[in-house]
Amino acid sequence: MNQFDSIKEQTSKRKNVLTALMVVAAILIIPFGVKLIQQQQELKSKAANDSIQFAGDSVKCDTAGKCTTTSKTVQVQLRSPLGPPAKLPQH
Repeated sequence: MNQFDSIKEQTSKRKNVLTALMVVAAILIIPFGVKLIQQQQELKSKAANDSIQFAGDSVKCDTAGKCTTTSKTVQVQLRSPLGPPAKLPQH
């Protein structure tokens, strides 16, 4: 075995180790990425509820939920998707 064959064999071993590490990394990273995407979808669905509502006599809303008004001032009602606020103890 000459020096060239020895270098070629070492390079081949390094490539195999690198390939194996990349496969293991992909196996670990892909499920983590899928989990993050699912969490993002859950956040979007929570944000989709009517947390902001416009009120007043001049506000007209269509069936798609798009509201328009002719007034310069509009009442805005904010609703938390987490429910009503907690009552704080009185001092």
